[in-house]
Amino acid sequence: MLFLVGVNPYDEGKYRAINRIEFEPIYMYFKLPKTFYESIDRQHLLYKLTSQLKDFAKTEKFKTSFFTKVTVVVFETNGQTIWSK
Repeated sequence: MLFLVGVNPYDEGKYRAINRIEFEPIYMYFKLPKTFYESIDRQHLLYKLTSQLKDFAKTEKFKTSFFTKVTVVVFETNGQTIWSK
């Protein structure tokens, strides 16, 4: 299961920072089909997801979406930047 939210980091003192959810789209949960991940390990799954998300970021659909209003899109699980301004 993947989920999508928009977060912003905030410094709350010298040694403390937090991320707050600032945006929750109506359709924020995406169930991966079993065939997408059943024959690969976690590392390969993360690579596959990251690659497909980066490919999606190059499409016209992405370029005309709300995603381009943000500074950066990060796949938090592995810290990979999917897209940035």
